Amino acid sequence: MSGQTMNKVAQWVLAIAVFSAAVAAGQPATSGPAPAGPAAGMTQPLSPSVAAPSSATAPAPPSVAASVLYVGRITGNGVYIRSGPAEVYYEVAQANKGQTVIVREERRGVNNWARIDPTPECFSWIAKEYVRLETAGAGRPAAGGAEAGRTEPNAARPAAAGELSGTWKKPVPGVVIGNNVRVRAGSRRVPPVNASQVQVRLQEGESVQVLGEQDNFYKIACPAGASFWVSLDYVARQGALTPEIEAQVRAQASTAVGETAVVRSEGAAPGGTTTGPTTTPSASADRVEYERIVQLLAAERDKPMAQQDFAPIRARYEALRQKAQSPSVVKAVDSLEKHLARCETAQDIWKTSQRQDEQLQQTLARIDQQLQLLAAPQPVETRKPLDVTVQGRIAESAVFTNPGPDRRYLVIGDDEKIACYAVATGPGIDLSRWVGQRVSLTGPLDYDGFSRAKVLRVLSLAEMATGR
Repeated sequence: MSGQTMNKVAQWVLAIAVFSAAVAAGQPATSGPAPAGPAAGMTQPLSPSVAAPSSATAPAPPSVAASVLYVGRITGNGVYIRSGPAEVYYEVAQANKGQTVIVREERRGVNNWARIDPTPECFSWIAKEYVRLETAGAGRPAAGGAEAGRTEPNAARPAAAGELSGTWKKPVPGVVIGNNVRVRAGSRRVPPVNASQVQVRLQEGESVQVLGEQDNFYKIACPAGASFWVSLDYVARQGALTPEIEAQVRAQASTAVGETAVVRSEGAAPGGTTTGPTTTPSASADRVEYERIVQLLAAERDKPMAQQDFAPIRARYEALRQKAQSPSVVKAVDSLEKHLARCETAQDIWKTSQRQDEQLQQTLARIDQQLQLLAAPQPVETRKPLDVTVQGRIAESAVFTNPGPDRRYLVIGDDEKIACYAVATGPGIDLSRWVGQRVSLTGPLDYDGFSRAKVLRVLSLAEMATGR
């Protein structure tokens, strides 16, 4: 094994040993640079009281990102600027109606967000141990590390009630003295120890403008590449970004450096003493669960309507709603419930429509069946004519004289009028033998429309006495 390979293996072993020792001791990792060499890509654990998930621990919400570049205008007052593209990310500052922002990306999903350049209200945090201040003669320490806590004439002004202490009267230039140093999104409500969202990483020799200090962190002007997020619901596209407008927005941000109000925290007490982190250790887990529910909701919504099942998501939502204590998580969960309810309502409407379609198809099938029965030819009911008995004298017809079995004979009644015609129908009956005699004839009686006469189909014949 070569010496170079042995050195790399040794660096890995050392990095893993340091990381394991830090985790076992429960110590929060620094916000500074990652270890050099092969371990430089390892994610450093945050303090147990992290206020929001970092990109290494929280799954990103499902969304569609689109790179854009335009000038936007804020359409509401008190619009939250956040450290990430979701309501669970901590708020950084607020923007008001008419304020101009530079939009560089649109991310659309359950909610729609715009990635914007820093506004005058925005700032960032960086660990003190990786910054060397450059104004030793101006009243601040000239070296980082152990000297970073020494205070000289440019000390922080007295904090007002409810403010975090540590904002200096004048900004101070500084130089980064490490590589891959993390810069985190600053917030008016979250102390730097809980500010978990990494914006950029700075390299040794890069310059920063220090605005103040808080605990083990410097408050700095947002470096190049830093960005924040705002809801697209409150951003109106104003036009294309021109160099003049970009310079104007940057000038406004530069003018505001050192003049913005000091960072406020919900946990700060009057006199500048903070009372502790604003979130509980479980807040980070709640945010991870929230984003997992967002992912599940988006994935379920993309399925065909017949395959969608929001019941498990509803159960997870209710469980999170019951245990969530962080105000930001509770607010985000309440907003998520609206989306979940809309999805459930849409599926209920679809199911109702499906049931109605099935009922309609069944009704139409019954109607078609009835129509087929009505249209089918009905069998003609053949009714057997009733047999009647006619008595009279048989006489030959002067009209029907053709010989044959269908020859018609006259039946003369006692009144010497024609009662009907008679035709031999039954077997063995020959009416010609009974001409001039009185007989009793039995059989069905028909009406011949052509001759307009009644015709008796003789089935049986009986001779009658000649006397009256």
